[in-house]
Amino acid sequence: MAGVIADQEPGLTGLLPALAPCSQLLYLDLSGHALSGPLPALPQTLQFLNLSSNGLSQRLPQLASSPSLQYIDLSFNRFSGELEDMSRLPALDWLDLSDNELSGPLPAFPAAVRWIDLSNNRLAGALELPAPAADSERLLVLLNLASNKLSGSLPASVTSFAPHLSFLDLSHNSLSGSLDAFAAALAPTNQLLQVNLSHNKLTGEVPGRMAILAAVRPVMVTMKDGHTPVHRILDLSNNELQGVFPSWIITNLPLLAVSCKCSIGISLDASRLTCPAAVRHASRKTQDLLRGFDHLQCVSEANGNKQQVRIMLLCVLGVGGIYCWCCLWLVHGACSDGLST
Repeated sequence: MAGVIADQEPGLTGLLPALAPCSQLLYLDLSGHALSGPLPALPQTLQFLNLSSNGLSQRLPQLASSPSLQYIDLSFNRFSGELEDMSRLPALDWLDLSDNELSGPLPAFPAAVRWIDLSNNRLAGALELPAPAADSERLLVLLNLASNKLSGSLPASVTSFAPHLSFLDLSHNSLSGSLDAFAAALAPTNQLLQVNLSHNKLTGEVPGRMAILAAVRPVMVTMKDGHTPVHRILDLSNNELQGVFPSWIITNLPLLAVSCKCSIGISLDASRLTCPAAVRHASRKTQDLLRGFDHLQCVSEANGNKQQVRIMLLCVLGVGGIYCWCCLWLVHGACSDGLST
């Protein structure tokens, strides 16, 4: 393999030379230097390109002139302008253009790409993931579009056309509307282990179907490379979601905590969500497991007093159909103190 790798010390500076004449070049890694100026046209043979963490700027060249590209990492530079149609790179597996100054709409992507990170740019417009060709399957595992200027609704295509998607970060955009279409398209076999939709303008209630998200249910997900992720994340905070706090979060968490050797992060806006009418869990073990989620709260209106209550302090005892909200610890199967209804 003909390739170029340069150690980061003492560090390269200045402009890149002409690269297109290097007709045998397959591998180019000049990451972590102080290179500046534009990225010149690339050789047609190039398969691996890593120029991350430099000071490169201006518009990107026509990447499709190198149709064999499989890996592109141009993150942490100052590239600007709109992106070309990335679906013209059929072999592309990894695309990281994060932390640049790219603008315009999202481009089309090839079905084979597994990793897309375009976070921390200025991309705008609607979010849409076109269906792959009838004879192909979208292999996308990670989609990170955080900290851009995307707007419009959260479409069903994000889940329906990406059955292997495990990591989804759309935080810090301007997405609006309900979660209904996104939730309705979730398959029972979805692999969405980390979902961050925080800091948008999403409205409506949290759909009950989101209880089947892999992030919040006791399911073991193993990636195609054999790796088992150790973090589960569902972040819906800093939106305009309202309604009842999802009771399935309360019931799923203990099961997930017992079965999954992983860290679990769940975040919602407490002040906008009212407490569910009844949650059936009465074991001390369940309460102990929920202790680690004392940041999760809902608004209780028991006895006419409106106050935020931590879900770890909610217990429900069913005796002849009568329920009680417990605002202190559950001790030996009975409420040590509470507000009866």
